[in-house]
Amino acid sequence: MFYVNSSTGNTLDPRPSKAAYEATTLIGLLQKVSAKFKKAFREILEQKASAHPFENVQSVLPPNSWLGLYPVPGNYLH
Repeated sequence: MFYVNSSTGNTLDPRPSKAAYEATTLIGLLQKVSAKFKKAFREILEQKASAHPFENVQSVLPPNSWLGLYPVPGNYLH
């Protein structure tokens, strides 16, 4: 559970604020607290949804492979 606490710029107060903003996700809480965040997040999701499916799939190729060898898991410098 996420909530907005009663802290101010000078005082740390972990108790829930009197406005009682609560949500089960951080994104949900931010959407309740900020209309600007809610609008911007919706725009980002719409932009992602309108993209070509291949643009939303994670690449299976190692990134920046043209720069040279990348560390192999387990081979660490000591």
